[in-house]
Amino acid sequence: GYGLGWYANRDDPWPCLYRAVRPAWNDTNLCNLAEKLQVTLFFAHVRAASQGMDVSENTCHPFRQGRYMWMHNGAVAQFFRIRRAILARLKGGAFDFALSCGTSDSAWCFALFLNEIEDAERPLQAHAIADALNRSFKVLEELLLQEGVEEISLLN
Repeated sequence: GYGLGWYANRDDPWPCLYRAVRPAWNDTNLCNLAEKLQVTLFFAHVRAASQGMDVSENTCHPFRQGRYMWMHNGAVAQFFRIRRAILARLKGGAFDFALSCGTSDSAWCFALFLNEIEDAERPLQAHAIADALNRSFKVLEELLLQEGVEEISLLN
């Protein structure tokens, strides 16, 4: 699967998404969008689903919650060992998001980020977003250490 995300204009803080499980090269809707879409900020992601992971539009990147979008290349090492611990830390909208977007490490990393910002509807300055991202990665690192996971996780 693949997905596209964009912010239509500066006056509208809510991102638009287009996601599909069919190949991008075989998607006539994508061709129609590409002909007319004019934006200044655009996300594009081709998903390489991990073995055993669900492949559906709901699990394709980018993910969106409130005014924020997220996509992730890489993998959280031994993710299956920390899923329950992640879920136990999530509150409110972050918890609901994790449950609604399947069980991929990418979606749950976004849920950890959402947990740190607390309100996905509220605008934040760039430094506050960076701080929340760093805190979410520290939580992830802490959980991996607690489980004794020594493999490197790729979080780019």
